[in-house]
Amino acid sequence: MLTNPKHQIWIFPLLGAILGGATEVLTSDHHASITAIGIGVMSGLARYFQHSLPDTGTEGFLLRSKPIESAPVSRKYISINEKPFEISHGNHTVSQLKTMAEIFQVDNFCQIIDNEIGEILPNEKILFLLGGETFVSYPPEASGS
Repeated sequence: MLTNPKHQIWIFPLLGAILGGATEVLTSDHHASITAIGIGVMSGLARYFQHSLPDTGTEGFLLRSKPIESAPVSRKYISINEKPFEISHGNHTVSQLKTMAEIFQVDNFCQIIDNEIGEILPNEKILFLLGGETFVSYPPEASGS
């Protein structure tokens, strides 16, 4: 459990402040809501940190020597006319995809699912892309002869 005395110095008063704030709310109102208990906990934390932190402004806080490294961003790719395009995960319109792939807005645009060309997607259609999707475009049918 907490065998290191350094941990005991701050963890027990912190737990006491949390429980103390929640207990104040519960003893004053036996039918306290979760929100009220949460507010009690937060007020207990505020009292703890108000009395525990040195009153020296920003000097009382420790600064990290190097920034926290964010999780590596996995790149998502889709294929349009057999060319890979990097995309962000989420919603994209067909029109945006055509612009990215330098396809005429009047061209037909379809998604390939299970090696079969799907229905023609209108430019205003919003697609939720996860990466790995495959699309194909082709000129519209010639009208009249």
